Amino acid sequence: MSFLRILIGLSLFFPIFLGQHWGKDFMGLDFPLFFGLLLQAILGNFVLIYVRGYETKEHASILVGYFLFFAGLSGAYLAGKSIWLPVFWEISTIGSLLIYLGQGFTPKAIRSILALFLASSVSMIFLTAWVFLPEGILGYSFLMIGLLIKASFSLVHMWLPEAHAGPPAHCSAAYSGLMINLPLLLFVRYVLGWWNEIPLSHYLIPLAGVGVFLGGIASFFSRDAKKSLAYSTVENSNFMWLFLFVASLWINSDIEENASLGKSFLVLFYIMLLHHSFSKVFQFLAIGYICKKAKTTVIDLCRGVGRISGLSSLELSAGTMSFAVIPGTIGFIAESTLLFLISKTIDLPDVGESIYFLLAILFSLSGLVLGSAAHIRMYLPMVLSVPDKKLANEILSDQKAVASGISISLRAIGIGIFLIPILLFIPLFVMNRFISCSSNSAYECVNILSGNAAILANWIPAYLLAWLYKLTLICIGITTLFVSLLLFRWSHKVGKRRGWDCGNNYAGSELSIPASVISDPLYNSLGRYFISKNGDLYFDSAVNKTLVSSLNIGKYWINKVESGEIGYYLLFSAIAFLISLFLIIVLKIHV
Repeated sequence: MSFLRILIGLSLFFPIFLGQHWGKDFMGLDFPLFFGLLLQAILGNFVLIYVRGYETKEHASILVGYFLFFAGLSGAYLAGKSIWLPVFWEISTIGSLLIYLGQGFTPKAIRSILALFLASSVSMIFLTAWVFLPEGILGYSFLMIGLLIKASFSLVHMWLPEAHAGPPAHCSAAYSGLMINLPLLLFVRYVLGWWNEIPLSHYLIPLAGVGVFLGGIASFFSRDAKKSLAYSTVENSNFMWLFLFVASLWINSDIEENASLGKSFLVLFYIMLLHHSFSKVFQFLAIGYICKKAKTTVIDLCRGVGRISGLSSLELSAGTMSFAVIPGTIGFIAESTLLFLISKTIDLPDVGESIYFLLAILFSLSGLVLGSAAHIRMYLPMVLSVPDKKLANEILSDQKAVASGISISLRAIGIGIFLIPILLFIPLFVMNRFISCSSNSAYECVNILSGNAAILANWIPAYLLAWLYKLTLICIGITTLFVSLLLFRWSHKVGKRRGWDCGNNYAGSELSIPASVISDPLYNSLGRYFISKNGDLYFDSAVNKTLVSSLNIGKYWINKVESGEIGYYLLFSAIAFLISLFLIIVLKIHV
């Protein structure tokens, strides 16, 4: 099995070389594809390492499932406008099915795989339409709809929380951190240049803001850890759609201020994608491990399990720190830049175009705050609280050393969350040097920077480069201080440990604060208008009930047909005739 795992891990890098062999312009037009494949290769390997420690038995079907899953995603990145796109699109879903087979089918798992297959199949229909339609607005409209469905866009996100309810932690991490990247990056590669020509596309901007708000509020009030993380994915996905729509709206504008903002939001999209991929993969792996120890996904029933899980509170904190916008993390870079660019839109000369974005921001900022609080709301009780004695005894009685695969993957991804801002400093420093030397001779500038990097320095607005450069300096300073404090702590033993919520040196679990104490005070004033006490969005529940009720039409049809009454036959025939006539008229008009 170890050989198979290594082979699959190495194969994740193969599509990058294959794309280069096929002539893909990875440093130009096809950069979004390269970005997605590289993220998949890095994080996919950490997911595979985690599988080794998470699964108690070696399951060949799980590894084969991951091979098909990653092969399907890679093929979809490289397929372009060909019939292979929907084929690879579905191969990734079949790979998910094999991952489920490895752990067995529970009622939750069955509902999850059905939700995933439904979303994948419906989106595949629209993708196939784009493949066979000629170049034009209609084809790219179909492509965009298919991508929006697969990436859980606002109001079509209902399938995603259900899809995360049943799979193991590593599978949810792959869904949220890697699979959702595919439709977003395909949009950048193929749809971004056509977006302004698609009818009613501008109305998607405020809808994305609504999606951010719904995802944030559902994540904050949800009592189930996996559902909370799933709705957090909805929030982040809609944020990234918002950035892409705004970039598409302004990037080709004749007004210089608008065009520079469009470019800035496209850069922010890539930073946000880095933040979401690393931080959300970490969260699903870390929280999933705690839930496995507690044998439940209910947040309040997992109180304090992180303290006795074998992993330190620091190791489990990286994802939460990133979503809480702690300086030094990639989340700090992403969300600080968002606030900076929002301030830039206030002075835009064209109010008519910016009104769509301002409407979206009204919803998004609330969703941003609630989404960040949702991660803190999970971390404090699950990791820092004192566990119940009975639960602690059950866990400690069969406690084993933390599997190396789990600790290696969490530490590596956690380090990556803090390391990415430091690595960003290098290209930002070089590009800022290039801009500062613009007054010098061309020869001196070329000695500092040349090729694609020089083009990028000229393309990214100078104010954004300067802002990002300052943020990376802050991150380097904070990370240095953080590491120094850690070294000091390790060199000095801690005399007495205290929980975050247990005062007066009392170590009983009775004073441990549950997650509901944090969210319940806001429920009556805010939550009750959007979400039930069980943590289900009213909108999602209404749509699910409508879908289930619509399936009863078939039962009604069969009952009436089997009754044998001539009146029902005449009624159904008339309805079928009118629908056929309507379709013929519509097709005639378009032809």
